[in-house]
Amino acid sequence: MRVFGAAADEESLAELERMEVEILKDGQISGLNGAILGAAADSGLRGACLLGEMPHIFAQFPFPKASLVVPKVFSMITEIEIDTVELLEQSQAMEQKLSKLLSQVEKIMDQQMPVAEEQSPDFEPPEDEQLDPEDEQFIEQLFNQAEQDRSKAYELKRELDNLNVFQKYEDRFLDLFKDPK
Repeated sequence: MRVFGAAADEESLAELERMEVEILKDGQISGLNGAILGAAADSGLRGACLLGEMPHIFAQFPFPKASLVVPKVFSMITEIEIDTVELLEQSQAMEQKLSKLLSQVEKIMDQQMPVAEEQSPDFEPPEDEQLDPEDEQFIEQLFNQAEQDRSKAYELKRELDNLNVFQKYEDRFLDLFKDPK
């Protein structure tokens, strides 16, 4: 997950850039984060904001995984240690819930769409994350199809799970659901 930064003043912006925080170039910061940053800018005060990237598809859900990376970057910048154990637990619990939700959606999609290729009942995913060239090519083909037609994302997710490599491709997969600008 990426962390973006925004600042109310040039000095804070330069500090974020020095720390190699990716600067938010476009978009908007809403809620209290935006209000505080705007008030600082209007009052001539220094101020900065760190924002965890969140896939658009999860905008209506709590997404602690995005929140988890912000304290890590903040800790790096300020050299203040932050206990993130509880947030990590929440992130893992939410990830399980979202995975279950996605599985339910996949089942519905499976019922509505014929499966292109059935897996044999004794199919075992590879133990490591090394894909053979044919599988890599097939994954790339599915990514290309999913970029054009999001309904193909469910087939892609199923294949990534079957190959036991979803975690390796997770960020790229979630990027498919970003709100196009």
